Amino acid sequence: DGKFVRRGPRVKREEPGLGMINPKSTFRIAWDLGLIMPFLVYLTVMMPFRLCLANEAAQFSAVYWVEFFIDMVFILDILFNFRTGYFVEDTQEGGEEDDLVEYDATR
Repeated sequence: DGKFVRRGPRVKREEPGLGMINPKSTFRIAWDLGLIMPFLVYLTVMMPFRLCLANEAAQFSAVYWVEFFIDMVFILDILFNFRTGYFVEDTQEGGEEDDLVEYDATR
């Protein structure tokens, strides 16, 4: 009909930064649902029990090492969160520069 349909500006697709994790990847979903969720459920049950009854795990017992492992996984999860992209209006964001800008904006 001779009418122009104005489309948004073309966005140059760039490869994600080195070591970036796609938030919809199988790895990230398996990490969150298969590992982090069960650990969170365990901690929601055990933490109040340990705090209220002052019942700590005996040092170097099996329970001690399991809870130590859970703590290390949570630290690793924090590092993964810094390397995981995010979506803004259906466009995946996330790269080394984006992380630094977002961090500076929150200070």
